[in-house]
Amino acid sequence: MMQALSAQVIRHRRIMSDRCVFIVSSICDGYFHDERWPYLRELYDLFQHDYMNILPDMNRYGEYFATKEEYIRKYRFANAFHPFHGFSMMSCGHLAEEHTSAIYIVGAREPGIARGMGLKTRATFEEALADAMRKYTGPNPNILALPRTFTTAAVHLCMKDPALNSAPVGGAPCGG
Repeated sequence: MMQALSAQVIRHRRIMSDRCVFIVSSICDGYFHDERWPYLRELYDLFQHDYMNILPDMNRYGEYFATKEEYIRKYRFANAFHPFHGFSMMSCGHLAEEHTSAIYIVGAREPGIARGMGLKTRATFEEALADAMRKYTGPNPNILALPRTFTTAAVHLCMKDPALNSAPVGGAPCGG
C-alpha cells in the first residue's frame, strides 16, 4: 500500500504543497496475498518490533530475506515475487512518509494494519478531511480528487509555468 501511495507522490510532487495530505480509501483487511508475496507478512511483523521506527530501519534484514530458501523456492517455482522485492517496496514506500504531512486511510476493516505503517485512520472522508484541515492544511485546502486512481491510466499533472515541469520525453509533456 505504501508503495502505491509513493507512486502518487512521485507523479504529483511538482504540484504538491509542503503540507500535502493524502486521503485514500482502502479496505485494508489484512490480506497479504501470501502466494504472490510470501515474505510480506513476516516483513510487516518485523517492522512492528525491535526498534523499527521508519522503513529504512528494516534494511539490516535485506540479505536474510533475499536468501531465505523457502521464499527463493516460491519465487523460482510458484510465481511469487523475489523476497528482496519487499525491500524495494519499502524503500519506495518511505517516499510517501517523507513528502506528506499525513496520510489518512478511510474505510479500513483492520485499521491497526494501516496504523502499523504510520498511517492515520478514519471511518469517513468527511472525518479525515476535517482532521486534516484542523491539523495540517488550514480551513481552505486545495483539493485534488483522483477517484479513478489505480483503475485506469495514471494522471500526470503539469505546472502552469512550463519551466517548472520536467523536460518532455517522447513528445509527452512533464517528462512523459
